[in-house]
Amino acid sequence: MTDQRKKIKRNQSNILQFYKYIAAVCILAGVVLMGINVVGSMISPPRHPNANQQPPAREVIKQLEQLTPTVGDGAFAKQVTTLIFKGIKHSWPINSSQLQLPFYKNWLLKIIPFLLPPISNGIRNKREKIKKVIRYYEYLDYKDAIFRGVGLCSQHAMAVTNFMIRHGFHSETILLNGHVVNQTSFPDGNTYLLDADYGVTMPFNLEFAKKHSQAVEQIYENAHYSKSIAYRISQIYTHRGKPYRKVIRNLVFLNWIIPLLSLLFGTCLVITIKKAQ
Repeated sequence: MTDQRKKIKRNQSNILQFYKYIAAVCILAGVVLMGINVVGSMISPPRHPNANQQPPAREVIKQLEQLTPTVGDGAFAKQVTTLIFKGIKHSWPINSSQLQLPFYKNWLLKIIPFLLPPISNGIRNKREKIKKVIRYYEYLDYKDAIFRGVGLCSQHAMAVTNFMIRHGFHSETILLNGHVVNQTSFPDGNTYLLDADYGVTMPFNLEFAKKHSQAVEQIYENAHYSKSIAYRISQIYTHRGKPYRKVIRNLVFLNWIIPLLSLLFGTCLVITIKKAQ
């Protein structure tokens, strides 16, 4: 009977030791990953050489932060669009390594391709798509986008969306047929289409633009674009739009949730172990 009790006690001790190991790993992983997130939020991405002719990033960000919606929704929307238009050059050199996602900006997205085993063509295709997103990464944070200084229409639109959401407005990035824009609604009921890639602000929503392509064309002409360019863009708005890259947005959110859950689980294990001893 004594030997059996010793065996049970030894097994319990081994189990507790295993739990201690798991708790230590969880807490360490949570601390390290949280540290990466904090460092990533404090470090700006490197400036792309193609953005050297743009206004200094800090100057553009400072002007954006000084804006206030009290100047009027239309004026505010136009100022935001104009500043992001100035801060991000329409450029996307596909052979540039400086478009690649730094590990400290989104570690989860960086490691996902290594977590997907290439056991089928479907998974291989997903891995390649994720690798492409990493290689040509678009920032959700408007400050990161401006600091890098280059991007296509989608990067401009995502920067506007991020800025507007931070200021409490309902804002979304809309994918059209070959173009990406922002749509923002203000508390007074007005909705604006913001095309920061062209520096254009439209005082109506996507549904109106879809039915009134001539009004869209006129606004782009008034922004000093040629008739052919204005017409081509106006036809893009006649197509149905859809939200742009929600998956990536959720992954950014999970970058913070996973370390918190890891810390919480590790802490709960430590408390359980102390009670069991």
